[in-house]
Amino acid sequence: MQAQENSGARRQLLHEVALFQLKLLLEGLCGLILVPVSLGAALLDFLLVGQSQPRLFRAVLAFGRRVSERIDLWPDSVPAPGPPANDVESVLRHVETLIRDPKSGADKARTLSRWARMQMSGRRRPK
Repeated sequence: MQAQENSGARRQLLHEVALFQLKLLLEGLCGLILVPVSLGAALLDFLLVGQSQPRLFRAVLAFGRRVSERIDLWPDSVPAPGPPANDVESVLRHVETLIRDPKSGADKARTLSRWARMQMSGRRRPK
């Protein structure tokens, strides 16, 4: 009994570490992309002196904030059992399901692909 609990705890720890590493990678990639984009937007805003507000730079900041909220690198608490709290965790949970259940993999892959296309296009499924 104790061995099974230890195995489950180890598996959970590995899952949390892998999730955190993936989120770190996504945050880092976002930062690498946003550095030149934000500098370019700031330069364009600077050159367009006639504007009262730096519109392009503020748009880049808003985009970066939305991406960071979706990634949710630093959750408020330890993940609770049950459905994932954000989009990145939801995608990873679907991928994990695909890996673990090859019989239903094709259906799950189509569902995941459709969900990803909807997320990228900005449309949301009604709740």
